[in-house]
Amino acid sequence: MRKALYLFISLLLAVTSCIERPEVTMHYLLKQAEGMLRTVPDTAFYFLQSLKETSIATGDDSVFLELLLLEAGAKNEALIPDTLAIHSLTSYYSAKADTLMLARTCRLSALAYRNLGDYEGTVARYNAAIALARPVEAKHVLGDAYYELANVYYSEGLRTRTEPPRILADSLFYLTEQTAEELQDTALWINSLLSHSLIPDGRKQYPELERQLLLALRLSESVHDTGHEAVAAMSLSMMYGELGKKEKSILYVRRNLDLRRGLIPDYMHYLVWGNAYQRIGEKDSAAYYLAKGKELKEREKWVHFSTPSNHLTEEFELGNQSLEDRLNQ
Repeated sequence: MRKALYLFISLLLAVTSCIERPEVTMHYLLKQAEGMLRTVPDTAFYFLQSLKETSIATGDDSVFLELLLLEAGAKNEALIPDTLAIHSLTSYYSAKADTLMLARTCRLSALAYRNLGDYEGTVARYNAAIALARPVEAKHVLGDAYYELANVYYSEGLRTRTEPPRILADSLFYLTEQTAEELQDTALWINSLLSHSLIPDGRKQYPELERQLLLALRLSESVHDTGHEAVAAMSLSMMYGELGKKEKSILYVRRNLDLRRGLIPDYMHYLVWGNAYQRIGEKDSAAYYLAKGKELKEREKWVHFSTPSNHLTEEFELGNQSLEDRLNQ
């Protein structure tokens, strides 16, 4: 985070001298921001907003800035409000016959249609983005499009309870993981592995599920991503519990809780242990931990409602003041 902040400040300073220093061009700053999109998307988003506010981008740079702002917004899970801005980008890059940029705009268009709930439109635009990106080997576009379309198919399979979307999602997650490995894009790789792990069902698929979760755990650990590491550990604990591998199930639930230490309340620790013991059939331990967790949760709820908040305390004190005192304040 500190490195990202330093980079943001240095680029921001470069913006202020962009007009006076010809070697620091707007295009140079945009390319720097583009490089930040995959590693520090939040910093990239704020930096691009600061570039837009300077109003010094013209021509190609102005259009490129709009494209990057939409991509940065998508990386930060911001909804693309409508398709109008993307239509203008598509028209611009179509006139220039720029296949790479057209692939990027098609992917953004797919995101917009996904936000509108248009399933057919979403799928069509993702497929168009993939068809454009493959000939020019735009790996980053392909990785994102594969992953996002896989999630669309997976959600559709859950909604309609039909098999074909699930099979398509399964194939696209494999393509995402292959592409992420080639790019060494650890974040995309981890996200795809954990999303992919939700699909397998049935004992014959447990070895593949185990491979996916162990790889996600190792990758998360390598980049100190404790959030995804905790998710992978809990998923492994649940899987091993279903397989009757008690020692491994307990090992990974302990790892999950160690990673979440200080982030969840005490009662949640007991409930997680209770569920873990329940999965492996140790009823007495499960009953103890679940009862203790519920007791602590009720006690915490009582303390929360019986202790006045600072806001309420301030209101009470204000009520005891005279009208003259309040007017003076």
